[in-house]
Amino acid sequence: MVLPEELLDNEEYEDIRTDIEQECSKFGEVLGLKIPRPHGKGADTGTPPKGCGKVYVHFATIEDSEKALGALSGRKFSGRIVIGSFFNRDKYFEDDF
Repeated sequence: MVLPEELLDNEEYEDIRTDIEQECSKFGEVLGLKIPRPHGKGADTGTPPKGCGKVYVHFATIEDSEKALGALSGRKFSGRIVIGSFFNRDKYFEDDF
């Protein structure tokens, strides 16, 4: 959904995070939002970490997540088409992207 280089700058990262959280909150309560960033070895070698560029949103209810998935999939964000899917809850909390 976002490019790794867009996540390097802290200010740009926070802007992206805020935009996504505001848009997702239209469909229900957002309990958490994770956007893995390039850092450490990944940033040095040009190989982004697993999940980098993807956005993981934790909604309060399954119904809210279903509404968001239906509404956001296929839309554009920064000129790129959003491809949504559900993600394993345990992996989300373990940051296992």
